[in-house]
Amino acid sequence: MSLLRFSVGNYRSINNVVTLDMAPALGSATVLSAPAQDLTQPVTAIFGPNASGKSNFLDAMYFALRAVVSSATSWRDESDYPTPPYFPFILDDATLNEPSFFEFDFTIDNTRYLYGFTYGSDGVIEEWLSYVPKQRWSKCFIRNTSDDTEFDWNNAFLNRTTQRELGKIDKRELVLSVALRDKHSILGKIAEALTSSFNFLPLGDSAQNARIEQITSLIRKRHFDLDEISLLMQAADTGIDSVSVDETKVPQHIVDKINHIITAINNAGDGINDVTLNDKEVESVVYNLAFTHKGKNQSRTLTMQEESAGTLAWLSIAPQLLQSLRKGTILIADEFDSSLHQNLIEMIIRCFTDRSINQHGAQLILTTHNTNIIEHMEALALEPATMWFMEKNLDGESSLFSLADFPNRSEANYERRYLGGRYGALPRLSPSTLRGLVSQES
Repeated sequence: MSLLRFSVGNYRSINNVVTLDMAPALGSATVLSAPAQDLTQPVTAIFGPNASGKSNFLDAMYFALRAVVSSATSWRDESDYPTPPYFPFILDDATLNEPSFFEFDFTIDNTRYLYGFTYGSDGVIEEWLSYVPKQRWSKCFIRNTSDDTEFDWNNAFLNRTTQRELGKIDKRELVLSVALRDKHSILGKIAEALTSSFNFLPLGDSAQNARIEQITSLIRKRHFDLDEISLLMQAADTGIDSVSVDETKVPQHIVDKINHIITAINNAGDGINDVTLNDKEVESVVYNLAFTHKGKNQSRTLTMQEESAGTLAWLSIAPQLLQSLRKGTILIADEFDSSLHQNLIEMIIRCFTDRSINQHGAQLILTTHNTNIIEHMEALALEPATMWFMEKNLDGESSLFSLADFPNRSEANYERRYLGGRYGALPRLSPSTLRGLVSQES
């Protein structure tokens, strides 16, 4: 799957609909003029000051995907969700009770789809899915829960028999969520492709526990090959020569299971489902990982608790990075510059912009304060259309715009212009406020 565009409106700090365009070469065209991999930007970076809405934008994407997964499953439990999850822009009375808007423009096997919905305090208000079978958009279905008929189906796309397979759909449920849950013959495949193509990385200063959970998840999903992890740690110049499980602290039956899984991975997955690890066993593995550092005269082994935040950050994201590049999926990284060295950040970006590495059209979407990315844009094979800025106005509304929207010469110093305020999206600092607070204390 390739993501062309994502739009969101009336969600947290985002009031008016904003769109992140990852296929500017497509323009207003409906038909793909080339394979999606050739039209999409492999890296999209969003800059802006703290509290500008960058994280809210990525959270909107996460929320929309979670709605597809959960609105027909866990969100139906009214003891946990007495009302549907709903996070409108609250600083304007006009939007306080209006639904949030979400829309994905994407491709599956080079067929283009447009899927979106509006979601409010009562659940789904509208939902729609269109595709391009040949030359123009054609609806798959249009749903309006306030309409007596509710559904407008394209019988050529989904005949009446496959429509009935969906059964009765509650107002709190998205059609695609029901299709995903019930493995619907047509819509279920679209829902699965959409929801399985995104990986959100546990970065940021508050993500320590999330990193541990991510490592746990990777082991549970069989994406934690210790030999590969060791090579990834070497690639990042962490000083770690190898990663292993401390077998003196892990019960032998768990060690046997881990060895079986690793052998299965090395044998192209043959027999990988023959062994399962429960949560307690996975936790035992995670907290007893051993990291061997090659010293001047001898090697020394450290525990996870003794490793740096940067090492743990790389440990939790490196397998995801590798899986994304192998499968051509979309990697989402909030606070990308947190706990990662500049050289490592640039190496990761080059993995996506280098077609000899990124052979399957993987995409990286990141938020950052790191303006070195702008300065090194040409060396990283990035373009102005890759760079986006988010800022919040005095009314608390977040807006999103691209560096490509500004006239620039090829030799322009983009970083200097950004830091000089040419493009906006800079913090409004007030040292005088701090000065006043300090004076009050004295």
